[in-house]
Amino acid sequence: MWVKPEEVLLANALWITERANPFFVLQRRKGHGGGGLTSLVIGTIDSVLDNNTDPYRILHQTNDSDISYALASSMHKREIIRHWEWLEQNLMETLGNFDSDTDVTEFVKCKIESLVANTESTEEQLKEANEESKNFKSAHDKWRRLFNLPEDEKLVNYYSCSYWKGKVPRQGWMYLSVNHCCFYSFMLGTESRQVIRWIEATRLERSNTVLFPESIRISTRDASYFFSMFVSTDETFSLMEQLANLAMKQLLSEDGYQEDRNLPVRSKVKKMKAPKRVSYVKRDLDAKARSEVYRQFFRLPVTERLDGSTPCTLWTPYNKSYVNGTLFLSNNYICFSSKVAKLVHLIIPMREVTVVEKVENSNMIQEGLHISTRGRMTFLFASLKDRDFLVQHISDFLSKTTENTRPSGDTSSLTSLGSLGSPRASESIESRGSSSPVGPTPASGPVDPPDEDSSTKSPIDVPSTKMTSGVSDSPVGSADSFKGAEEGEAIEMKVTKKDEGSGSQDDNAVFLDEMNAKLGE
Repeated sequence: MWVKPEEVLLANALWITERANPFFVLQRRKGHGGGGLTSLVIGTIDSVLDNNTDPYRILHQTNDSDISYALASSMHKREIIRHWEWLEQNLMETLGNFDSDTDVTEFVKCKIESLVANTESTEEQLKEANEESKNFKSAHDKWRRLFNLPEDEKLVNYYSCSYWKGKVPRQGWMYLSVNHCCFYSFMLGTESRQVIRWIEATRLERSNTVLFPESIRISTRDASYFFSMFVSTDETFSLMEQLANLAMKQLLSEDGYQEDRNLPVRSKVKKMKAPKRVSYVKRDLDAKARSEVYRQFFRLPVTERLDGSTPCTLWTPYNKSYVNGTLFLSNNYICFSSKVAKLVHLIIPMREVTVVEKVENSNMIQEGLHISTRGRMTFLFASLKDRDFLVQHISDFLSKTTENTRPSGDTSSLTSLGSLGSPRASESIESRGSSSPVGPTPASGPVDPPDEDSSTKSPIDVPSTKMTSGVSDSPVGSADSFKGAEEGEAIEMKVTKKDEGSGSQDDNAVFLDEMNAKLGE
């Protein structure tokens, strides 16, 4: 393909000239299509270091200059020959009429830049290129070239590793796709390719022996494959395990992998830094796995997708204190889980929400958020780092809630409360289904921030919230704790009265760590 002209100082280093004329040179990189010890060594180095340099290129050079300019590069000889013939047919005669080499160079550069502008990718391809790194796209093209796989097969990620063929390791690259595990190695002129279908894998395990240190073993009915010397064995094995499980689910459901095209559009409540070398499919699989853990933990409908999470605190009226935990937001639910196992679990259906109010900062409340429901339940969250971002997200989800799932006359409002609970009209955004708004009911009373001197007054009176005190015998996630979560008949709040500092944090810590680990935190 044509490339934007760039200077090349050492035109002949590691390259062999195959064709030349007074203005252009066609070169082939050593180690590709040639023999000799030098070519074998260079080819091995390129394979081990994952050098993605195209093996063919065209340079522009003049007799009076030591600087050359790269005009085109290609992975295939046929394509580079086509570019070479175009230059000979369209530019050679014109360039012969110039008297100055400088004018020749400027004309060639201008002509090639115009070709590059005319052959640019479409807007959608450019957007996809921004989603995935340049290195990943180069690896994707190489994977396509090396393995004859279906066009709909999607590469997830690739890793440097060694494949043990007998007692000799072969250094190369492992390519993990949705349906296949591929390996390629080029060592001193000898190629090694392995393609394993995930549905054929009968066992996937890690081992650490003298012969195979820190290795991953993939077993099929016919053979076993050992891979080792990974940069990150944990990350690689986790992804392989995820892809193998996905293949088994597809085998049972007979449904193929479907990309979530809304993934780039949806923002996360909890902003995370994604790895530089990551594919769209990898991010999509991570999001699906995290949503699955979220649905299983809170027993939500199978169609629910987790949008994000953020650490916060929840005010618990039964002991007049704040409970540390994590708030989870999805399309139809707002959920909360405490860090201390079996302390507090909360599920609020989005269709039950009537008012979402930002509470102004005070000595006791920082970055607070007050949520009221049509069942006269009120909840106070605090210490939300991205409160404005969260409120905007909840507002978007409330606006998408259809009329047939919300009761007649409901109002979804976003209000910023003053320190004493008086709303400021300039910061209120309301979506009304009737002429009168539905805010906190008189039974709930005003929302005052907690007072250190008050030991009897709860800042939020929740007359109809279902709570249980005492140590609960039912496990977290039992039917008693989450009754009506799917149907949305009631908002359930499961609490166990114990000191936050006491008790085991293992259950919820494992859950939170697992969800965070799935996104590479």
